[in-house]
Amino acid sequence: MTGAEAFGHWLIGWLQAAGSPELDGVARIFSFLGDEEFYLLLLPLLLWTVHRRVGLHLAVLLLASAWINAALKALAGLPRPDPTLVDVMIVESAGGLPSGHAQNALVVWGYLAWALLRRRFGAGGGTPRMAPTFVWGGALVLTLLIGWSRLHLGVHFPHDLLAGWLAGALLLAGALSLEQRGLLEPERFRTPSAHLLLLLPLAMLLVYREHTALPAASALLGAGVGMALLGGCAMPEIPRRFGTGVVRLLVGLVGVGILWFGVPALPLPGEEAPRILRYLLLGGWLTGGAPFLFRRLGI
Repeated sequence: MTGAEAFGHWLIGWLQAAGSPELDGVARIFSFLGDEEFYLLLLPLLLWTVHRRVGLHLAVLLLASAWINAALKALAGLPRPDPTLVDVMIVESAGGLPSGHAQNALVVWGYLAWALLRRRFGAGGGTPRMAPTFVWGGALVLTLLIGWSRLHLGVHFPHDLLAGWLAGALLLAGALSLEQRGLLEPERFRTPSAHLLLLLPLAMLLVYREHTALPAASALLGAGVGMALLGGCAMPEIPRRFGTGVVRLLVGLVGVGILWFGVPALPLPGEEAPRILRYLLLGGWLTGGAPFLFRRLGI
């Protein structure tokens, strides 16, 4: 056991000894904010009812982050906390470093804070201005709380979180640099030549597809196909009425639920095929299928 791991076990033990069942519940809530089930709610909410460009960019950024995180875990090959030394409250199978929850939290909330401050959410610049300290502070606090939850639940060491935040910061900085240069505009992905970008998630599947890498690359491929086939012409405008947005979200989430629970029940051979198909269809539904249905239904 390394010195970093020994310190990590001590810190986790101290946090858990000072905790309570109620605090355990709070930690589980913040940990859920980094689970894929939460992102299955957040991304449709943004893309279908708040802002198409912000939602699309965040979906691509999050899926890329998830794949990179899985690949980094495999390269690092470092363990998670020992269940004989601390109380491991959530079972995880992949390696520990870098923390996916920490990395993805910094990417997601950092990007949303940047988009909010750049007034990307407003149609025609209509978003009220907000204090940068408040926005960045909120994103930072939420990111730290999600990291704390992983320590408290005994599934990560402190150095796992630090590595995750570093990887997330580098990825976010690169993505924002591309966006500020106008290289990530949705219109660029509707041209025939841009469809070559679909080769990227295919390459990702070939290079590495263990753990969260497989669903991330599959969903990214599905999202690209959905955007290429349907999203470019079928994506309806964001509804101005709150009720219309609620109906749209409910209808779309019904489709998400059908794919999430239905595809694994199909009699497909092997373990990979159902997972690939599930996330491939989810990605396509997010950017193409659901928006096409919204337009046909007039919502």
